[in-house]
Amino acid sequence: MDCEAISQTPEHVLEKLGLKKGDVYALKGMCTSSISDSSKCNNDPLEVRKRRLVEELISGRQDRQGKERKKEIYKKRANPSSQPKLRRVSLGWMHFNSTRKKYVSVRASKGGGTRTLDLPQNTTIDEVIEKGKKLFYENGHSIEGKSSEMQFELVNFKGETIKNLKDEEGKEVPFTIQGYFEAYKLSRVFLYLASKRAPISDISDDEVSELSDSELENSAFAVANKGRFWRANLNAALEEKYSINVDDDDIQCIPKTTLIGNSEERTKLKDEQDNAFKLSLEADQKKERDRIDSLRQEITEVQRLEDLRSAREKRVPPQLQTDSVRITVLHSSIGRMTRFFAKEEKMSAAYDWIGSQNIHPEVFALFSTQVDSIRHTKVLFSESVAAYHDCVLRMDPDAEPESEDGEVYIKGFGKIIEDNDDTLHLDDISFLVAPIEEKPPSQIMEHDRYYVLYHYHYYYCYYCCY
Repeated sequence: MDCEAISQTPEHVLEKLGLKKGDVYALKGMCTSSISDSSKCNNDPLEVRKRRLVEELISGRQDRQGKERKKEIYKKRANPSSQPKLRRVSLGWMHFNSTRKKYVSVRASKGGGTRTLDLPQNTTIDEVIEKGKKLFYENGHSIEGKSSEMQFELVNFKGETIKNLKDEEGKEVPFTIQGYFEAYKLSRVFLYLASKRAPISDISDDEVSELSDSELENSAFAVANKGRFWRANLNAALEEKYSINVDDDDIQCIPKTTLIGNSEERTKLKDEQDNAFKLSLEADQKKERDRIDSLRQEITEVQRLEDLRSAREKRVPPQLQTDSVRITVLHSSIGRMTRFFAKEEKMSAAYDWIGSQNIHPEVFALFSTQVDSIRHTKVLFSESVAAYHDCVLRMDPDAEPESEDGEVYIKGFGKIIEDNDDTLHLDDISFLVAPIEEKPPSQIMEHDRYYVLYHYHYYYCYYCCY
């Protein structure tokens, strides 16, 4: 609805559309004011004239732009050969690797990479190579050397040299960019500038004379400079291997020894090396012994815990399904566990049962968590299992179990058999006791004075009594 329609619409119709009465009056007032403003502008001749002038300016500008565009199109049609067509080519750099015996791509971090060029369709191989030399050999230098020391070729992505092309009839035709596109039916061409160090014979004397002495010494073509550098290198190598003695007319070349110092220094060095090796070997052996001892201790500890668990398991009474009491325990590592016990059993049986489920923890205590009268209290061994029927007991591995008299039992939780008889039975003695002699020994040792005093006391008592 436009402003005129809203102004003519009754108020109750707008209220049915969802507008409130205040919004209806505001909307009709706004539409009425906008209609009055537009009518004023249309009746005002100055406003009409301004609007007409703006429209004429916009249309004239568009006409001028269209005419200029048409002129450019006519010029291109009149001189089609003035601007040759271009083809987009990707050009990379590959350098010959003497170790791998093949061309290897040079990364962008070393000055290589792939460059995108827009070349005319009639560009030849030499022109592409010159473009590549300007890109990858700035001012005639690169990371691989100078451009004057290199041989350049144009290769494809397989590393095959590109020379001439073949037309549809199989005849060789000169290379051009457009011909390469048409010969291989490509939408995009990847070419590579292949560089390789030129042989020594291909470097002219003028190029060698332009190089400085330091460059010649470091260059691979230094040996070609009339043998001067070859002789200098040969003399240096001979001086490193031989010492020359001149005696009158006799010249002797004595090979230089490669031994270190004299015999004493070599012996001292050998002893130091042997000592260092011995210390290193002892350290390694000590580490190995410590590792084995630690492993043995761990095995012993595990075996001890397993024996304790097995002893607890043997003491667990058989489970009864009828006329029994159900005990539930929250194990610290296994979780919730339930078992039935006879009513006359003590809680020591429950301790043995829950302790036989795993070797850890070795020592623990059970706490009641449900009965209000004994909430959070430690369960004693001597208590009856009937007192904890259908109760959930919590295992605390950080606490120690206790009996009613406060004594703590660490090794298992079964019945304790008390034996206070400390009598030493002679039948159980596995060693022989030497009898007491009538006469003392003729010779006594340092620690035999107690033996002598004992005999002296024995004989003194004997004679006094009889």
